[in-house]
Amino acid sequence: MQVALSQLNARWQAEGRLERGLEIGIGINSGDVFVGLLGSAQRIKYTVIGDNANLASRLQDQTKIVGWPILVSERTAELVKGEFEVEFAALQAIRGKSQPVRIYKVLGRKGAPPDEQLQALET
Repeated sequence: MQVALSQLNARWQAEGRLERGLEIGIGINSGDVFVGLLGSAQRIKYTVIGDNANLASRLQDQTKIVGWPILVSERTAELVKGEFEVEFAALQAIRGKSQPVRIYKVLGRKGAPPDEQLQALET
């Protein structure tokens, strides 16, 4: 998503449609969640709920504070370390968690060319 956004920003800036590029923050956590239709007959919604989903959302919020576009939890960093370069970013107090959470930056795929490596957000 970040590579595609970078390409889109470059095209739109070349066309004069944007002065400054768009940015997105992504938070990823791994674990069990509840996924499905929730609600009543009057109002039903397809959603994801649970502690692991909440942590992913909190990690996305941290992208603004850390200034990095993709942040992952320690568990996710451990699961992807064979395919992605990750770097410890912070030990952060997270709302809803009794203990601080170890947060990692995703730098990019291992061996990816420099133009596909992630860059810090312009905060």
